[in-house]
Amino acid sequence: MKLFKIYTILPAVLLCFSSVHAQYRSEASIPISLKLTKGLNLSTIKGDLDFGEIISNQSLNAVAKDPQNGVLLQIAGHPGREVIVEFDQTLLSNSSWVERNGGTLNQIHFSPSVETGNTENYNETAIVSAGQSVKLENGSGKKYLWVGGELQLNSGTPQGDYSGNFTLTINY
Repeated sequence: MKLFKIYTILPAVLLCFSSVHAQYRSEASIPISLKLTKGLNLSTIKGDLDFGEIISNQSLNAVAKDPQNGVLLQIAGHPGREVIVEFDQTLLSNSSWVERNGGTLNQIHFSPSVETGNTENYNETAIVSAGQSVKLENGSGKKYLWVGGELQLNSGTPQGDYSGNFTLTINY
């Protein structure tokens, strides 16, 4: 008889404690979200910033290359996002030429000219200033940049092969 009482009372007691325990339980629903943005890519489609051979003379003070005849770049990223375009003037040096041939070491200033458009065709472009943002196309997530510029020369610019690197950076 005692065994029967234990078997009937024990489940009843456990049931009471489990229901008491359930009364103290509380839950919170916490929303989780993520905005996954497509990464940026900057690639050269065509062109270069090679100004060729220039014959120095007394009246020479600047040589320019229009963006249309320079380098075409494509930005690919998240559709509709703003992208900041950063660049600065660059110095070209004749140091390698002077090491090989002797002469006067010198630097030439390159002042970039950057324009943007929605297609690879050079039409309906807009000038881009350093630090300015451009909006990527809603559907494709692309934007195009044309880069040209001007070399500042004078009649006293020493001869030589001048070279340097122009850096254009994009970021969200």
